[in-house]
Amino acid sequence: MGNPRIAAEQYLKKYNIPDLFDYLLSQVVINLPEDPWTHLSEICEKLDSRSFQDNIPFFTRDEINIVFSNYEVLNRGYITGAQAKQALKTMGLKPRIVDDLFIDDEANLSREEFSQYAVNGFNKRLNSWLGKYP
Repeated sequence: MGNPRIAAEQYLKKYNIPDLFDYLLSQVVINLPEDPWTHLSEICEKLDSRSFQDNIPFFTRDEINIVFSNYEVLNRGYITGAQAKQALKTMGLKPRIVDDLFIDDEANLSREEFSQYAVNGFNKRLNSWLGKYP
């Protein structure tokens, strides 16, 4: 049998457990539920069943549009790829996942394109917790 510490580190990395715990803790702090255990259980059930509004984990379509608008201050109808990457990191995606979306820094992304990158990124984040994303 190998080193148990290395095995534990590999397991935590495989299922992205630190990120999952960060997310769960943030939901408790943001919502301050009367019964945190029930609240956490409901969040875990929702994550496990993947029952999200518009099939988007973590954010609604309106919230993604608000983030886009916060970066699209010149009313040109697009943001740059570099702005999109920063926005996605601000929304909680880890740099590794943002990098794996292969967004060109110089690209001009419409609201719809940004929204699709966000949905793809958050699905990758969720899949990392399920061990389905490297």
